Amino acid sequence: MVKLHLDPTCLPVDAIAGEAPVDPALLTAARLRARFAETLRAWDPETAEEMPFQPGFKLRRASVLVPLVDRPDGLTVLLTQRTDHLSSHAGQISFPGGRAEEFDSSPIETALRESEEEIGLHRRHVQIVGVLPEYITASA
Repeated sequence: MVKLHLDPTCLPVDAIAGEAPVDPALLTAARLRARFAETLRAWDPETAEEMPFQPGFKLRRASVLVPLVDRPDGLTVLLTQRTDHLSSHAGQISFPGGRAEEFDSSPIETALRESEEEIGLHRRHVQIVGVLPEYITASA
């Protein structure tokens, strides 16, 4: 197994395995919306019953925002780095987001609220171009 080390301060990363870049003409809001619509039809996510969780494990709702930032040189992805002193996932690179609160009306609301709390990104600056299906994962 090859272990890659990605230093987000040494960006941009154009390719890791020699793959060709995505044509910028394909990275418009309209094209991304169409692609998300295709993906949703093809996605067959696992269910909680299919996941090998420990007995008594409680699923928690959470959402992340995958911020695509339109810059003069093209689209970039905004990532965050978690604080080193956290009890779980310390120092990890992640999308902004987190645990849903009871008052959140939807996963989009959770992602927008958490993004504003974490990185100060106000929802008025966000245009939702797509939503990925629910994904179940375990986290300590």
